[in-house]
Amino acid sequence: MKLKLILSSIFASLLLGQVAMVSAAPASDAQLQKQVEKILEKFDAKGAEFTINESSASGLREVVLGQEVFFLTEDGKYIVLGNVLSIDEGMRNLAEQTLGKIRKPVLDTVSDEEMIIYGKKNAKHTLTVFTDVNCSFCQLFHKKMGEMTAADIRVKYVFLPVITPSSYENAKSVWCAADRNKALTEAKAGKKMATASCDTPIDKHMEIGRELGINSTPTIFLADGSKSSLNWTKMSGGEIAAALDELEN
Repeated sequence: MKLKLILSSIFASLLLGQVAMVSAAPASDAQLQKQVEKILEKFDAKGAEFTINESSASGLREVVLGQEVFFLTEDGKYIVLGNVLSIDEGMRNLAEQTLGKIRKPVLDTVSDEEMIIYGKKNAKHTLTVFTDVNCSFCQLFHKKMGEMTAADIRVKYVFLPVITPSSYENAKSVWCAADRNKALTEAKAGKKMATASCDTPIDKHMEIGRELGINSTPTIFLADGSKSSLNWTKMSGGEIAAALDELEN
């Protein structure tokens, strides 16, 4: 079952974002449970597992469905998809806060030895980045590496070679190189890589990417597992570090 498609269908069918926060008696847990089941059944997802949690947003309850989060009003009459931001917490995305807790144990199954890492081990900030050697935006991100490591950011790369037919072999060539960091930098600068073969963690990386629902690169996660929404393309390494200071404090 494609949960993203289910939620996309719900999004397309309801007037989301136009939720009336009215004063109404909160529904019981059992009533909310039935309401979510009714929604899922309507979109051919009967039987999908979900949990309903308290939310720090007044008047809302949080629903976790696989790798997705949406919100219900406490009376069970309205559904909210998309970002719910906490003004008092520096516009923190409440859904991402929850998803980070779900993703982090999955991301942690990839050891440092199974990634290509830039920056010092005790850096102030750590980013886990799903990357494709042939991805132009990944190449742009990598050009900022010197600035980011100088600004006390550690970058841990996981491969998601899906952009072009040669992406997988290029990732393999990088991993099998004697100096992986140098090889990745050269590959992202456009250097043609020599074909190589060795044991790699690339298939494991791709499986984790699928489990997390990642379908594009670069996809960047913060240390807590939440997905970065920074417009890094227009930021220097120092500006990225400053933004991370705000997000992580």
